Amino acid sequence: MAAITIERSAPDKTEQMPHLPVCVPPHIVETPWLEYQQLRARVLCDALSIELEGISSKPSAARVHDTRVTLRRWFSVWAVLKQDGWESRKIRSKVIKPLRQLLRALGSLRDWDVALELGQALGCPQTVLEEWSKEQRQARREVKAFISRIDTGALVMRLLNHLIKRYEKLRSSAISEPGSKLSTYEHLDLAVTQQETRVKELESTASTPAELHQLRLAIKRWRYLMTEFFGLTNLQLVKAQQLLGRLNDYQRLDMLLAAQSEQLPQLSANLKAESQRLLGELDCLRHSLPYGLRPKVLSLHPGRSGKLSRRQPK
Repeated sequence: MAAITIERSAPDKTEQMPHLPVCVPPHIVETPWLEYQQLRARVLCDALSIELEGISSKPSAARVHDTRVTLRRWFSVWAVLKQDGWESRKIRSKVIKPLRQLLRALGSLRDWDVALELGQALGCPQTVLEEWSKEQRQARREVKAFISRIDTGALVMRLLNHLIKRYEKLRSSAISEPGSKLSTYEHLDLAVTQQETRVKELESTASTPAELHQLRLAIKRWRYLMTEFFGLTNLQLVKAQQLLGRLNDYQRLDMLLAAQSEQLPQLSANLKAESQRLLGELDCLRHSLPYGLRPKVLSLHPGRSGKLSRRQPK
């Protein structure tokens, strides 16, 4: 891993802000907040463009999953930008609303994809699987019909143009804003801290399926904020999200089995036993989530050029 060298005779921007940790990566301090927001949003626009193009041609299970992940990442970032005035009425109706509708439609299709996958693994009767396959095909038709009504390429282009124009408007008025003096790191730290607080509140009380579902969404947004803005991935958050996601899948499958005219007591018992096992794993993890995790420079070395430099390890 590359180490960062700092010349101490010429104070950098981190040193000029004594309230910031010295170990904060320089690019998070030096890049203006609005510019950093626009950069991250434009990166995700590129990812959205790729996923929407793929799913427009064929909404396979893999593409449905990947597109939903990219949309979730986008909305996690957009929630932060929205607080700073990046959303207009026009972009909300022309872009944000259709993207949310697409996310819901894909969610319905994904539910049936997962139900069939788990049902086959658990040995559900063929008659049940065939019934679920019909629901899956209907959900896929609805996704195709919705995508056909929107021009995904034009939608992404409209969003990109909005990010460029809105940036100029926000930059011209940023000087008078109360938070304009905060560094990019401070803005990010505030957003992540707010989400950590939300997770703490849910984690301490969540026990019902609905509460655990909300905890999963909160952890997912926390994880995406850390990844998209700070460039951090944490295995505890990944594991917690996976456990909660599987518990949510099992809960829905249990409801589907209960709605069948044919009683399947052994399958339901197996499902409940597996859910209890996952809850045990979650209990071991949920009380030690990485609150306060932030990016940092791992080592500092005295430099000679007066500028930041990278040194390869020997």
